[in-house]
Amino acid sequence: MGTRVTRSLADAVVPKLLFLCALSSVLATLVIAGLLAAEALAFVRTLGTSAGGAGALASLLAGTVLATFVAVLVALPIGLVAAIYLSEFAGPRARRVLAPGLDVLASLPTVVLGYLAIALLGPAFAEHHVLLSGVALGVMMLPYFASRSERAISAVPHNLREGAYALGAGKIAVNRIVLKAALGGIGAALLLAVARALGEVMILMIVTGHASQGGWDAWVLAASSQPARVSLSATIEGALLLVALALVIAVPTAVGAASWLEEYAPRGRLMSRVERITRTLAAAPPIVYGLLGLVIFVHVLGQGESTLAGAVMLALLLLPRMTTAFREALREVPASLREACLALGADRLHTLREVVLPAATPGMFRGALGSLARAAIETAPLAWIGAASLSALPWTLLGAA
Repeated sequence: MGTRVTRSLADAVVPKLLFLCALSSVLATLVIAGLLAAEALAFVRTLGTSAGGAGALASLLAGTVLATFVAVLVALPIGLVAAIYLSEFAGPRARRVLAPGLDVLASLPTVVLGYLAIALLGPAFAEHHVLLSGVALGVMMLPYFASRSERAISAVPHNLREGAYALGAGKIAVNRIVLKAALGGIGAALLLAVARALGEVMILMIVTGHASQGGWDAWVLAASSQPARVSLSATIEGALLLVALALVIAVPTAVGAASWLEEYAPRGRLMSRVERITRTLAAAPPIVYGLLGLVIFVHVLGQGESTLAGAVMLALLLLPRMTTAFREALREVPASLREACLALGADRLHTLREVVLPAATPGMFRGALGSLARAAIETAPLAWIGAASLSALPWTLLGAA
């Protein structure tokens, strides 16, 4: 009797807990939207009362527009030529090598590109930070734009090419026809590349001189809380601590959200909205999460710059990506396994716990690693709340980074 009551209670409570996990994306979106609106309103109000406020805003906007313009000038022609070559001229062997190479370059950490820009272009553009920032952003945009544009060009129906060749058109004329047909996809690829570049803050911090340049001393110096004596070992230990705390928060929540969305959620308008919000959060610039942590943990709660704040922000960054990856892993579990378990008299919770989740564990593990690898290179949230400057392990989770 007691076992039956416990099972009935679990059947009633667990789906609600899973539903709350799925709602975490919705709540995070509402908080981020409200925070951005409040901060933007407060910023606009201060422009009329602060000395030079409007001028400062104009300077920020002008610098952003100019750097973006330079980045587009760098990425657009080179990326378009690369996409045309891969789609229309490259052989199978070249495509097997170059296409994955573009994806690898597109996933490079922005901190690497920032230091490369400083090392290679810094001496030539020492007094032109905006130009250097634009070139660095353009280099970062280039592989992403080329990869997306190549897919857009390859998606043009082959009968369009065959019809042009049948009418006697040459290779160049056919390429012009294909480019016109793929213009919408190429424009979307450019907009996505620009949006991705504008969301990256670390590369701009480095090339404009607002981040420590570091050096070989970091490999040999002992751990220290002084910024001038930051050691590599302390940096690695701090990063591992942040990742471990973030995983403790993100993995159970993502498993619960994915389980509810795939196993319990009714198909309808609510489901589609939650899916749309999850995809939106996964594509949100990391700097938004950093602003969220800065306001909530540093200003509102008064916790200051702490390791726990950095871990929570990293967990929020991981959550939508892990949820999407875990849902894909659950979809890969054959429906026959669920049906066989239900046919034997098991309830949905028992089927989920004993059959579906164990079968989806390998896929979830791969998805967690992929999400973690992507989030590990996102330094903007940590830079905003101070966890990126962790030079020695704190004595407490709430200790200053």
